[in-house]
Amino acid sequence: MSDSNLIAIVSALVAFLAALYARHTRDAARDANEIARKANGIAIHGSLRPSRLQVYRSMSTFAHYCSTYRTLLHIEAVNGTRDLVEKIDSLKWEIEQQGPLHMPDIEDKAAEFLRRAWQMQRLLDRLSAGQDSPEDHSYKSNEENMDGLVEWFANEGKELRTIFQPYLGEA
Repeated sequence: MSDSNLIAIVSALVAFLAALYARHTRDAARDANEIARKANGIAIHGSLRPSRLQVYRSMSTFAHYCSTYRTLLHIEAVNGTRDLVEKIDSLKWEIEQQGPLHMPDIEDKAAEFLRRAWQMQRLLDRLSAGQDSPEDHSYKSNEENMDGLVEWFANEGKELRTIFQPYLGEA
């Protein structure tokens, strides 16, 4: 065997080993990137959890408040619809202060809470003025419409835990 053939074989062997080493390095880099991505997701989840929990508490408290508002109004524990408007504004502000929480379904639910609370405020003003045309035409009267809203807030307050679970559970 000549020297040039020996050099060619050794060169081919070195090239093969370099390719094999590069392949193992690529696989190790992929694994490291996957671990880093998961760790980053856990870190983001952990850093958002307190803000998400605060939004849950705010929405839960608001749902309870709206579901009992009519009773509070009858016992004169609240001042007309002024207190309700203040709570609506307060909920909106509290959610905005938590920043982007990456919870699109919760953001939609919060918008629905606000929309229905404004509907409740309008209904209460109509009831106090003696008007009986319901806001929602699927109801026969304002009284029925109000009962439907109170029931909706009570049910949504119970469902909040289920809706928030994916965002507040373990990472």
